[in-house]
Amino acid sequence: MNGVMNAVESTDILNTSNNTGSSNANENEGSKEPEHIEFLVFIRRAAALLNMGVLPTSTAAVIYHRCSIVLQEPGASYDRYNIATAALYLASKVEEEPVNIRDVVNVCYHLLHPDVDDVLEIGENLWDLKDSIVVAELFILRVIGFNLYSDHPHRYLLHYMKSLRDWIGRDCTQLSSNAWSILQDSYMSRVCVNTAPSVLALASIHIAVDILDINIPCIEFATCSWWQVFIDDLTLDQLQSVCSDILNVYLY
Repeated sequence: MNGVMNAVESTDILNTSNNTGSSNANENEGSKEPEHIEFLVFIRRAAALLNMGVLPTSTAAVIYHRCSIVLQEPGASYDRYNIATAALYLASKVEEEPVNIRDVVNVCYHLLHPDVDDVLEIGENLWDLKDSIVVAELFILRVIGFNLYSDHPHRYLLHYMKSLRDWIGRDCTQLSSNAWSILQDSYMSRVCVNTAPSVLALASIHIAVDILDINIPCIEFATCSWWQVFIDDLTLDQLQSVCSDILNVYLY
């Protein structure tokens, strides 16, 4: 891996004017989460401009999280914008919604250099940027052991919301919208890789239910909490812990 690592470290890929993306071995653990949010927001903005769907965008965030934890080692130094860009490009292929690498380069480059109006012309600069993403992609694959599988919570959320809508017996459009947005925001934190997808989906719904002050019908007569209908061994403390991790995203 050293050869790839050296290539990633030695090439300031996209952020050529300011290497704010290099890691600091002396930073404390508490500062790492908000620092990563900058690059996860970058992934989300680039994905939106590339018209990428929810799953490839989420997979890119998961890949970044899984890669970044390995790179937070003493002496590690790398261009995080390059890692984020490569994660986005790799995720598009994993979820079978491939985007052209030239489009990825142009979008990410212009996000970091908004003063540049023109599309990058075919030439040495463009080829260097494309090559750097390919190198970073290989580096990511080796870091995560070529394990690209991600079980996302979105399908669980859709299933739970269908059941809740039938249970509540009224329009749940706002509840669904809020829960979906909260779930998407959870990818700004490592809670998306540290929590079972089914639990993450329920936590997102639980937060939305509290925000909208929705009463679940007949729950006062039930022998268990409404979320235990879906996951019977999920305790209130466990659910609140995940909710707290999600809500911490909004502190930054």
